[in-house]
Amino acid sequence: MLLAQLGVTAVTSEWEQIEARHRGGGAGQIRHTGAICAFLHHARRNGYTTEPCPMIEGAGNAEPDAGLENDEEQLYVEVQGRGGET
Repeated sequence: MLLAQLGVTAVTSEWEQIEARHRGGGAGQIRHTGAICAFLHHARRNGYTTEPCPMIEGAGNAEPDAGLENDEEQLYVEVQGRGGET
């Protein structure tokens, strides 16, 4: 309410968006959420528009951690701390 009085629109943080959209959980989820936020930050620094955990229609079971876009390409990314498969 205070932000609205100052003319600033409040928005949901990336952290909150990831927590709401990302399936999974457990002890490692906080670290994974932090890794996604760090990845999105660096992508923006390199000229990409970003979206945390984008919802993709018709993608089946695909649930990427990040969506990136610039003038040339659109990418969907799975962020891994270590391990996993390509």
